[in-house]
Amino acid sequence: LIRDMMVRNGDAAKPIWISEMGWNVAPDGIAPLYGQATEEQQARFGVEAYRRAQAEWPWLGVVNYWFLKRPADFEKDQAWYYFRLLEPDFTPLPAFEAIKAYANSGEQVQQVPDWVWGWEEKRPFFFLSSSAILFFVLLRFLATTDDGRRTTAGERRVEAWLDTTICFVKSIRP
Repeated sequence: LIRDMMVRNGDAAKPIWISEMGWNVAPDGIAPLYGQATEEQQARFGVEAYRRAQAEWPWLGVVNYWFLKRPADFEKDQAWYYFRLLEPDFTPLPAFEAIKAYANSGEQVQQVPDWVWGWEEKRPFFFLSSSAILFFVLLRFLATTDDGRRTTAGERRVEAWLDTTICFVKSIRP
């Protein structure tokens, strides 16, 4: 949504920075205010998020994982404490190990070709015009009888709606 607004307003060349990305692994007994994942899911989701960001969103400038560690464990009763990658004593958690392995893997990510981003910028305009054409073709089809004559008031009533995402035409017979 934010990216679409930026593109529409001429800011397509400006990068977006994700300042806080992560998955919460709060144990049972802590209110899951931010959702709840297992440590294995946190590790997998973190790597998948970085892969996806590199492959599909070249306009992202920075993606920060929130957060590395806390200075002590006196905040363990807070749900946000469980976004961490390291324990206060620097003991690595599975998410840290997974992201570290991914960062050091040398894995080459195949980025989406440039033409896709050009299409993404133009797509809303093509969609709106094609939706309008489809709408009027369907309206014309539904406003004629089976033998091709235009309908009269008593033969068929047509209701039609058009919005930016879907064209819906409904024929109602009296």
